[in-house]
Amino acid sequence: METVPNDSRFGQQWALKNSNDADIDATDAWDITTGSDAVVVGIIDTGIDYNHPDLAPNIWRNPGESGGGRENNGVDDDGNGYVDDFRGWDFRNNDNDPSDQNRHGTHVAGIVGAVGNNGRDISGVNWRVKLAALKFLGADGSGNVGDAVEAILYAVRMNIKILNNSWGGSGASQALQDAIETARQAGILFVAAAGNDSKDTDSSPNYPSAYPNENIVAVASSDDRDRMSSFSNWGKTSVDLAAPGSNILSTVPGGLTELSGTSMATPHVVGVAALVMARFPNLDWLSLKYRILGGVDVKNSFRNRMITDGRLNAANALSTRPLITTIPHPNTNNTTSPYTITAFIVDDGSITSATLTYTLSGAATGTDSVSMTAQGIEFSGSIPAQPQGTTVQYTVRARDNQGNVTQGRTLEFDVSGGAPGGGCCGAAALTIRTGNRTTDGALTIAANLLLFLGIVLYFRRRQRK
Repeated sequence: METVPNDSRFGQQWALKNSNDADIDATDAWDITTGSDAVVVGIIDTGIDYNHPDLAPNIWRNPGESGGGRENNGVDDDGNGYVDDFRGWDFRNNDNDPSDQNRHGTHVAGIVGAVGNNGRDISGVNWRVKLAALKFLGADGSGNVGDAVEAILYAVRMNIKILNNSWGGSGASQALQDAIETARQAGILFVAAAGNDSKDTDSSPNYPSAYPNENIVAVASSDDRDRMSSFSNWGKTSVDLAAPGSNILSTVPGGLTELSGTSMATPHVVGVAALVMARFPNLDWLSLKYRILGGVDVKNSFRNRMITDGRLNAANALSTRPLITTIPHPNTNNTTSPYTITAFIVDDGSITSATLTYTLSGAATGTDSVSMTAQGIEFSGSIPAQPQGTTVQYTVRARDNQGNVTQGRTLEFDVSGGAPGGGCCGAAALTIRTGNRTTDGALTIAANLLLFLGIVLYFRRRQRK
C-alpha cells in the first residue's frame, strides 16, 4: 500500500515519488507516519513566508510568547532574551519578523513541511510538522557568521532538535564550529548542504558541512535518475549521503517554483529526520543520524563519493529491522596492527548480535568472522594485520531481539598505501563571501543552480544593535 496525498501538484514532486525509483519512497513512509505537530524543525536561512497558505498551518509558534496578547506586548514573556519572538526571530535585523524577502528559506521550508493532503499545491516530506523561522540571511542572500551562531544558540535555548542549514562556503569559523558543538551537547542534529562547486570536499572543504562535529549530516544532491547532480560537491569522508536536489518544486512567496542545489537536497534529509522523530519520539541525535544513514539506498553512482554510498530513503529510515552504517576503512600501509572496523547499528528494539565477516585476497587469502563489541549503538571488530598487497573485503551482519537480520554493504580496502578515490563534475553556485576572513568565512546559498549562477557578493560584518 502507498499513501498518496491529494495535493494538486504532487505529480510534479519526483523526489517523493517517481517512475525511475530515484525518489525517497515518501509514499511508503507515509503508510507509517505523515509527521507530527510535536516535532519542531529550525530553518536557518532567509526566513519563511509564514503566510503562505501551504505553510501557515505548520509554522511554529513559541508557546511562551503566544496567546493572551503576548505576541506583540513588548515583553520577553519567556525570558529567553528575545522580545515577542512568537514565530521565530530575524537575527540579521534583530527583530521578531523572520519573513522571507528572498524565497530561498520558503522553498526549503516547503520541502520539509508544506501541508500535505490539503488539496492544494504540494506536499512536504512531513504533512504535519512545526517550522521555526530562524533568519540570518537578507533579501540579497547575504549574512554573517555571527548571526548564524546566534540562530544556532537560539535553537539550543528553545529545544529545537533538528536544524536545516542550506548554506555554507570555504571559510572556516571557530565560533561557528563551537556553536554546532554546543548544539550537539544539547541533543541537536545539524543537517548541512555539501555545496554546489562540483568539488571534492575532502580536499576543498565546504563549511559548515565539513566540520568534524559528530552531529553534522552533510548532504550531496541527486537527480531524477539517481545520479549525482552535476553541480553537487562530494566527499568520500566529508559527505554522508545524497538526496534529491535537482529541479525541486516547492513553495516560494506568492506561489511555487522549481529550484536546484544541495540547498534543496538538505531539507529532504531534514524532513525524513522529522518523520523519524514523529515515529520514534525518544531518539537521541546519534540514533536519529544513523537511522537516516543506515536507511539509504546504495547506488553505484554514489560509490566512493560519500560515506554511505547512498541516497536518502524515508521508508527505510522508519524500519523496525536493524539499520547498519558501516564506516569505510581507508587504504593503509599498516602491516603490524589490527584493523578496527566500526559500524553504527540502530533498531527499534535491541541488537542481540553483530558479526564482522572478512575475506582476504592477493598476498593473503581466506575468510573469517568475528563478533563485534558494542558501546551504545557503535559496534567495533578487529581484522588481523595483513601483508602488503592484500585486499580486505568486509561486511557487517546484525540480528535484533525480534529475530530480524540485516546484512550491511560490502566494503574493501587495500594494504598498499593507496589513497581513497572519488570524483564528479559540475556547475557554479551563488556565493556570498564575508569581509572578515578570520571570523566570518564564506557563506553560500545553494539555490537555482541549473541557471548556473555565479554571482559573488561581498558584505561587511554587521554591528549588533
